[in-house]
Amino acid sequence: MKFIQKVLEGEVLETEIDDFVEQWHRSSANEQLAAFLGFTDEEYALWVEQPESLRSILFCRKNGIDLEEASAWREAHRVAARSQQRGDADELLRWLKRTGRLE
Repeated sequence: MKFIQKVLEGEVLETEIDDFVEQWHRSSANEQLAAFLGFTDEEYALWVEQPESLRSILFCRKNGIDLEEASAWREAHRVAARSQQRGDADELLRWLKRTGRLE
């Protein structure tokens, strides 16, 4: 059983991924690391770029959510949050000017 499946089955913790990577390095396995760990190509690429994404990858796998769809939703949420923050900053700026704290 691969790392991803073992985590989803509760046999290992997600924090043990480095042990599996080390095991792959020591093995004479002919498979790529992504396959050895049980990642899809998309999941592996995301994990390599953003190791903290492992929890999201596992969540998507466990709940049958498409990783690309989840990533798009997350990006849209970030854009909306930044937009809200800019609006808050504009409101603060207007208040500072209105109360004479800023000219």
